Amino acid sequence: MFRFTWPAGIAIWVLMVANGFAQSPAPSAASPAASSTPTPAKSSPTPSSSPSATPTTEELINSLGAADLQAVITLLKNNFTNPDAITETELNRATVEGLTIRLSHGVMLLPPDSRGEAAPTESSSAFYSEILDGHSGYLRPGAFTTANLQAMDKKLGEFSAKKVEALIIDLRDSPPTNDFATAAEFAKRFCPKGKPLFTLRKPAARQDRVFSSDREPAFQGLIMVLADGDTAGGAETLAGALRFYDKALIIGQPTAGRAVEYSDLQLPSGKMFGLPWPKRSCRKAGHYSQME
Repeated sequence: MFRFTWPAGIAIWVLMVANGFAQSPAPSAASPAASSTPTPAKSSPTPSSSPSATPTTEELINSLGAADLQAVITLLKNNFTNPDAITETELNRATVEGLTIRLSHGVMLLPPDSRGEAAPTESSSAFYSEILDGHSGYLRPGAFTTANLQAMDKKLGEFSAKKVEALIIDLRDSPPTNDFATAAEFAKRFCPKGKPLFTLRKPAARQDRVFSSDREPAFQGLIMVLADGDTAGGAETLAGALRFYDKALIIGQPTAGRAVEYSDLQLPSGKMFGLPWPKRSCRKAGHYSQME
């Protein structure tokens, strides 16, 4: 059912009575139906139905078939109070916007001359470290660069000499990068020698690229990783390798889920549309939740 409000705007209502949207939950162990103590007949309450679960907007949209979706577009075009809001251009914009939301981990619309990576600031690019309470180390790798890798090697040597037993690796300020070879070098400092760190997979067969550790780890103590929703690309592969091999505790927010190599496709206006296909995505990395 569609309900239009006149003249200011539109409200869309879809009434779902079947297909499980209005099912009542089963009685719990504490409900009268499951009680082991009988209730006297004269005082038995009249059974009442449980309230139906209200489907979300996404669930309602997902329940629409091809015919319903086309009917929605037709009804909007014919009945909406502002015809300029339902032009083909606006419908196409809404389609692109909806797809970028639904495929949030797979597509990106970027300004002209962008290569799909946020420009690192001076503060986020810099490597930083310190010792906390004399026995815990803190590392902020910053950008995954050769210079920062060398700085981390030096600091890990100092941590070893000072008997640091636990390490906090802060990835929240590491800019996204498609340089997975350098990301693998960072991971080698913590993961066991001879083990695969992650694999870049292409859709075509026999084109996987496996990154493995060829050196002994520089630190083998307790590791905690700080991450957030902007932790993406190479930083996610590092978090995944640490979680898999070192049982590192991931603290913070779910990561971006963009451990992929993007293909930057140029639009006629010069803007870029970033897609993970036909390039490659990472295994043993990806979406890491807090306290995982």
